Amino acid sequence: MSTGYISAEMSEQMWSKFVDTYSKGIDLKGVSIDIRRELAKNEEGEEKFFRKLLTDGTTGKDFVLLGFCYQFGIGIEEDHYFAYQSYYQAAVRGESYGEYLFGKCHKFGTGVVVDKSLAFQLFKGAAEAGNANAQNEVGYCYEKGIQIQQDFQLAFYWYEKSAKGGNALGASNLGYCYRNGIGTTVDNNQAFYWYERSANQGCPRGLNNLGLAYEKGINTPVDLKRAFELFGKSAELGDALGQENLAMCYHLAMGSKRDDRKALYWMRRSARRRNTALDCVGHHHRNGYGTAKDIHRAIQWHRRANKQGSNVSRQLLKNLFKRH
Repeated sequence: MSTGYISAEMSEQMWSKFVDTYSKGIDLKGVSIDIRRELAKNEEGEEKFFRKLLTDGTTGKDFVLLGFCYQFGIGIEEDHYFAYQSYYQAAVRGESYGEYLFGKCHKFGTGVVVDKSLAFQLFKGAAEAGNANAQNEVGYCYEKGIQIQQDFQLAFYWYEKSAKGGNALGASNLGYCYRNGIGTTVDNNQAFYWYERSANQGCPRGLNNLGLAYEKGINTPVDLKRAFELFGKSAELGDALGQENLAMCYHLAMGSKRDDRKALYWMRRSARRRNTALDCVGHHHRNGYGTAKDIHRAIQWHRRANKQGSNVSRQLLKNLFKRH
């Protein structure tokens, strides 16, 4: 029996929050945090919102939101299989976000067996339908040669479409293409423009890349204080590269006073997702930066990095074992 209709205002409010946050380049986990915060402001709350989606949702947008609730346990316990099924229902109703997230399920094995070839096909379909997030994803696939022959020109093409479609991560990646001559000629003016545009949209990676521009003086005077501020914003939003760069600023006193405790804190945060940060954490323990000197803990961190294929850690471990 129906628990009551989903108000058009509530449905649109949650949909707008979902699209706006995701378009900034925030990962889905981060989007779920924003959705929870928004629902906490509303008298309906998480459970009532989920129940109304479950019983009364009919549109592709409703099924995307329903799948999102299942995937991240909003108003219900996490259930990746039902998330997968909900995204499928959104996709067959012609919602490009449904097709895109259905592809994400196949890419990461969310509620289904991993099938990266099918994932790419779904990304491509959503991209061709005009979904800017999917366009950025397709650009990344072409740049890295994931389930498709590597093609820098097509990577640039899709990043440009994504960026001009308002996707902040697409804008950051387009800037990266201009900076490094990927699918186009090097143009630092355009690189800075797109980094800044991405950062102004609140994209964590865009903020990091704009910070690098100020650190290195790319189409702007070197400004280490500004770089430090941008790395800080990127780090707070969860970007692992921003966290690593912020840690280096604290360690090397770039744009800030030296503070090895903070450096170690942010490097550990980064190490959850970046292999290079694993070696850096080992470096801090090995030398007593921001913590007591502890060779055994240093070895543990370098071993973790070595398992991830770090050549630096392999050599460091050899040297450490020779001395100890």
